Amino acid sequence: MVAWEGYEKEVAEPMWEEPKKTPRGRAYYARFRAWLEENGITEHPDSFAGRPARSLVLIPRALQPNADRVDESVYSFVGACQGDREAEGDWQRPAGAEKVVLVSLGSAFTKQPAFYRECVKAFGDLPGWHVVLQIGRHVDPAELGRCRPAWRCAPGCRSSRCCARPTCSSPTRARAAARRAWPPRRR
Repeated sequence: MVAWEGYEKEVAEPMWEEPKKTPRGRAYYARFRAWLEENGITEHPDSFAGRPARSLVLIPRALQPNADRVDESVYSFVGACQGDREAEGDWQRPAGAEKVVLVSLGSAFTKQPAFYRECVKAFGDLPGWHVVLQIGRHVDPAELGRCRPAWRCAPGCRSSRCCARPTCSSPTRARAAARRAWPPRRR
């Protein structure tokens, strides 16, 4: 995801408020700042990481939180840029699955059981749907409640194969699930 108008106040500042107070957080910023300086960059780490002059966004706009508040003169949504993935093998739509939805937060930010539970609620009552929940390695499927037997709930999947054969999408339900669970709440 990329920064939107209001991102700093809504996400970045609350997320980094506590870490900036710790020795580890201060050390992170010192290392980041030193790395930037070594490379001739005078920007603050926050603006360097969160507010580039221009950026290609490797997700579709439909998956961007608050997409209506993203500056499209800065960010160009181009979707995934993937090379040959033949080594991943193939993926086949399960028999009887009229529609398929892949729920994935990528590979780095997957420890979000509340988000996945909302997805289970959002898609749980839809007949003919096959849901692939790519939950990462930090979420136990048991934390999500009851998933339909036909669903696939796994740490990872061959998403490039799953996405290569879409029949439809439900951006309204996906956005609704995301809004209920985003941003992640602190415990």
